[in-house]
Amino acid sequence: MLKASPATRMRVRSVALISSALAAQSARAAMCTMSGGSKKPLLSMIEQQPVVEQSASLIWMHGLGDSADGWASLMPQVDAALPDGLRGSIRWICPNAPTRPITLNGGMQMPGWFDIYSLSSDGREDAQGLQEAVEQIEAIIDREVESGVPSERIIIGGFSQGGALAQTVVLRSGRPLLGCVAFSSWLPLGEKYPAALGQHGSKAKFLLAHGDADMVVSHEWGERSHAKL
Repeated sequence: MLKASPATRMRVRSVALISSALAAQSARAAMCTMSGGSKKPLLSMIEQQPVVEQSASLIWMHGLGDSADGWASLMPQVDAALPDGLRGSIRWICPNAPTRPITLNGGMQMPGWFDIYSLSSDGREDAQGLQEAVEQIEAIIDREVESGVPSERIIIGGFSQGGALAQTVVLRSGRPLLGCVAFSSWLPLGEKYPAALGQHGSKAKFLLAHGDADMVVSHEWGERSHAKL
């Protein structure tokens, strides 16, 4: 009998979690298209456009070494699990991280939102790379707002390193966002808060989910992030 890989099983479980979070906070989706241009340079991304009047947008960031493809393929399933009145009305946006050298992996080039120096809880963190990634996601938010989606109807989410970025974007935001969904993740530069909070960061809604058998991002990191929030 064929067995699904841990990554596949994790993504399948994520469908239920994402759809539940969006139903509680509000969202929707359908059809895949590649992103176009904007006034600001945007990352490459995969988008699922709404099939009825748009009610919200969700920007979802993948983990280190991954790409938008795997997560984007799940979004129709997430959309199908949403309740009537939400189904089909969300724009799902899955950007690709730039390729960069990752110190933890011996300087190997791979998709990453920012550098990772170690897996130590008190190790050095890439503050500059993180800020650059925040600005890249803010550019996507700008595009959504310019297209007519109120910032209060935009959810930021991600898995692992993408979830770390999602938490940072929402906490530092100078405008109201609907919320943050982060799986198997952590809060980077946690010691910078609350001083680093944006004007609306403390008002956002958060859903954090973390497996207690995670062998990459320690469950303890997730617990500390939850405690800090």
